[in-house]
Amino acid sequence: MKMMKSRNLLAFALGTALAFSGIIFANASTSTDESWSIPNDVRDGSTGVLFLDNSIGNLASFLFDNSKSQEVGVNPTCTGTQDPSCPLSSYHYSAVIPVCTNAISIDCISEFGAIDSLGNRIGGNFNRYFPPKAENEYVGNPTWGLPSGTSGSLFTIPGVTHSGGDQFYVNVTLSGNGTSSSGSGDSTLSGFSAFISPVQLQPLVVCGNANCPNAGYANVDPNSGGKYGLQGPGYDGVHNCRAWSTHESLCAQRFGFPKDFSYYLTVKLSRSPSGWLHGRMSDPNIVISKDGGIITLGLQGTPITVPIVYAAYLYADMPQALKDAYDVTTGSFKGGSGGAMSRHCCTNPSDPKIRNITSTPSSSGASGISELKAWLPYVDDKATAAMSTWSVRTLTSQEQNGSNSCFKSASSVTGIVTTNSTEYSAGPPAFENSSGTLTYQVAAPHFMPSGDVFKGNYDLVMRSDVARCVYGFSKAPVSASISVSSADGSNEVATTMLGENNGWLHLRASNFEFSSPTINVKLTQEVPAPVATPPSVETPQASSSPVPAAKLPSPQAKKTNPKMIKIACIKGNLTRYVLTTKPICPLGFKKK
Repeated sequence: MKMMKSRNLLAFALGTALAFSGIIFANASTSTDESWSIPNDVRDGSTGVLFLDNSIGNLASFLFDNSKSQEVGVNPTCTGTQDPSCPLSSYHYSAVIPVCTNAISIDCISEFGAIDSLGNRIGGNFNRYFPPKAENEYVGNPTWGLPSGTSGSLFTIPGVTHSGGDQFYVNVTLSGNGTSSSGSGDSTLSGFSAFISPVQLQPLVVCGNANCPNAGYANVDPNSGGKYGLQGPGYDGVHNCRAWSTHESLCAQRFGFPKDFSYYLTVKLSRSPSGWLHGRMSDPNIVISKDGGIITLGLQGTPITVPIVYAAYLYADMPQALKDAYDVTTGSFKGGSGGAMSRHCCTNPSDPKIRNITSTPSSSGASGISELKAWLPYVDDKATAAMSTWSVRTLTSQEQNGSNSCFKSASSVTGIVTTNSTEYSAGPPAFENSSGTLTYQVAAPHFMPSGDVFKGNYDLVMRSDVARCVYGFSKAPVSASISVSSADGSNEVATTMLGENNGWLHLRASNFEFSSPTINVKLTQEVPAPVATPPSVETPQASSSPVPAAKLPSPQAKKTNPKMIKIACIKGNLTRYVLTTKPICPLGFKKK
C-alpha cells in the first residue's frame, strides 16, 4: 500500500470564511515563540499556495492489512500480528515508536536531551504519551522485525524551558511493508523520520464529543455507508498543533526552541535506516553502532529557523502570470504538483471561480523551487512566517532517482544534508562529472517577516568512504572546498568550515543570501609522488614532484581579499575552519 496525502475531513467544520477580496497574506510572524498558524481560508474561488515542509508532520501509527483495502466500510487496520481479522499476507505499517523500558528494548527511543553552550548533556525525562493511546495503536512482533506503533512522547529537560513552558514533543516514526507466510513475517524498513518540538498543551475542541477520533484511520464518511481513510483535526486558523489528543480536547501547540541549546536523540533499532538523510538542523552529527543485533542510532544538531510562504487570491483577482502557471481545470501547478488541499469537504470543482484549493508543494525538488520563484514577486520576496525546527528523515525512492550510486546503501546511512531554505534539491547533492563538483540548489525568500535579509545555512555530512567512492579516491586524506553562487553565477560571500572525524566528512556554508543560490562542493586528493628508481652510473636521477592538493582557503584566495581572517575552531577531535572578516567559532566549538 502506498500512503497518499488524504483530505482532512474534520478540518472543514472549524473555519469561518474570510471576508476579503484580492490576495490574502496571512498575518506575518516575526517571532519564533508561539508558532504561526496556517490560515483556514474557506472562500469559494480561493486559489493559494503554502510553502511549508510537511514531509515530517503529525504522523500516526497503523498496521494496514492490504487485503482489506477494497472493502468499503471495513476498518483496514490491525491490533497486531495475532489479530484474527487480519491475515496480513501483505501489509504496510507506520510506527510511532515508544520509549524504551529496559536495556534490551528494541525499536524505541532510548535517550533524548539538550546540550548547553558549554557542551554539557542534560538528559530529558519521559512524562507520558500524547495522546494517551493512538487511534490505531498496535503491538509489534520482534520475530517479524515489526515495531510497535504508539503515540508521540512528551518529555521535560531539567533547566530547559521555552516561551510555552517546559514540555517537548518527540516523534520517531518507522515505516515499511511486509508479508506473512505460515505464521512468520518479513518486514522491511523503508522510511525513518524524527522530529522534536517545544509544545504547550492547550484546549482545543475538535468535534465536541468523546467519540471523535485521533489522527489515523477512521470512518471519514459515515453518512454514505462508511469509508475508512487517514484523517485528523486539521487547521482552525488559530493553533499550530504538533499533535492532538481529541478525547482530551487538547492540542500540543508548537513553540520556538530556546536559544543556546542543541539537542540529541538516540534510538535502538532492529534495522538501520539506509541511504541519504535530509535534516532541518545545523551542525548535524550522526553516530551508528551495532551490538548483539541492536543498532543504536544517535542524532545531534542545533535547531534552525525555516521561512514559510503563504498567499491566496480569489481567482478573479489573481495576476495573469500566476493563472498561466496553473492548470485551469485542476488547479495543479504546470511545472509539477507536490499536492494540494481543499477546505471543501468532498468536491473539487473544475471551475476555478468556485473551487477552493491551496497548492502544497513538496519542499524538495525542481518543481517546488520553480513554484516558489513564481510566487516570490507577488509576496514582495518576503517570508510570511519563520519556524524554528529540528527534524530528520530518509529520502524517498523518488527523491533518490538518478543520484550517484555511491550515495545509495541497502543497509546503512551514507550521509545527511541539512538546510534552512524553504525549498531544496531532491536527493543527495548531484555530482557533475565535467567539473568534479557536488551541487545542491536551494531557494527561499530574500527577506524574513521582520524585513531582515534571510541568511542561509547548509551542512553536508558524508561518510568518508562514500566521498572516496564518488571521486574514485584512495584512502589518503581528502581536501575539500565549498562555495555558493547566486542565480546569476556570481559568487556569494559565505562562511565555510571543513573537517573529517571518525569516518565522517563535515562541510558547512553559512550566512549566504537567497533567493535561489547553488552550493558547490569539490573534493580533491593529493596524488602521491611516484617511487623513484635508484639511479645508475649511466643514468642521472630524474626529479619528480607531487601534484599539489586543492585546499580551502588557498594562499591565493587570502591574497585576493586581505581583510579575510582564518581561525581554527575545535570541539573534541573535530577541527573546523572559519574564513571571514570577523570570524567567530560556532556553538560548541572554541578557538584553537
